[in-house]
Amino acid sequence: MTVVADVVKVDQASGVVQVKGLQGNLLNVQVHDRAKLAGVTPGVQVTLAYTDAVSVAVMPVH
Repeated sequence: MTVVADVVKVDQASGVVQVKGLQGNLLNVQVHDRAKLAGVTPGVQVTLAYTDAVSVAVMPVH
């Protein structure tokens, strides 16, 4: 899944970028490869690629 968003804040030390989506929602994103943050500054528009995940635990009923 991909989304286009505007960068609000960039924390180079922690690798966290805050982005604002097209509907105004804010999201903090952890960037693991900090080299990809080069040139990313507030006001820049970026495309994010991500995958939604769900974790489920199944346990027997006693």
